[in-house]
Amino acid sequence: MLVLIKRVKTKYLLLEQKKFQNKSKNIDEVYQLVFFRCIMFLSYRVAFLCNVFVKLIIHQKVLYDIFL
Repeated sequence: MLVLIKRVKTKYLLLEQKKFQNKSKNIDEVYQLVFFRCIMFLSYRVAFLCNVFVKLIIHQKVLYDIFL
């Protein structure tokens, strides 16, 4: 009977350990996904701002050339 209790307890502990490992793996995947989305969002923002600044500079240069 004691051996049976130890086996059940060992199986239960192994199952709990596996559950915890799966949860930590899922958390790591979520963090990686969020980090990737943040990087992509920031890169799109930077690209957009660069395009806006380039268009403003070109527009100002054209206006400067026209009026002078």
